[in-house]
Amino acid sequence: MPTSSSQPDHLEALGVAVACLLPALGAGWRAASLRGDTFNKWSERVDVTHAGLTERAKSELLALQTEIGRVLGGAGGEFSPAEVIADPAPLVAAANRCADVLRARDKLRTRFRRHRRLGPFLLGIVAVYVVGWIVATLHYTDVVHPTAVGVIGVAIGGLAAVAGVTIFVMYAIYEARLARAEELSAGDDA
Repeated sequence: MPTSSSQPDHLEALGVAVACLLPALGAGWRAASLRGDTFNKWSERVDVTHAGLTERAKSELLALQTEIGRVLGGAGGEFSPAEVIADPAPLVAAANRCADVLRARDKLRTRFRRHRRLGPFLLGIVAVYVVGWIVATLHYTDVVHPTAVGVIGVAIGGLAAVAGVTIFVMYAIYEARLARAEELSAGDDA
């Protein structure tokens, strides 16, 4: 014989629903302004960083050219045994530094565009999260009776929460990579 739900059970379900939906308020507020905030924070900095990385690459290439000339001597001339046994390690290290700078410069604007796109994704995820938990709450407060409704609501809410955490991790990664490119453009290799 099925047992009927009592009023305290409904209040507990509503309490859990409110506790699950409270984070959505802050996340929704933040998601709504994330794209604009990201643009305002990084737009000018990305332009300056791109120019700085270009200049840094030029100076690295000129330094590499000078180092090649110093280690190997001139392009023409007579055979020198010192040229044959010259250690290429400093040249390889300088070439790798230059390649790192150019790679960072080439990826900078793409990373910035992707970083800006996270806001709208997060806003959609928050909306799905809210819908999932509302559906689950309708079931657990006995407004809607099929058990599948509650399971689907919890699954949708849970998946949206995981997606939200994933977006947050991506946001942190893009912030770190943009900051690293900015440091690299200033000549900070540490």
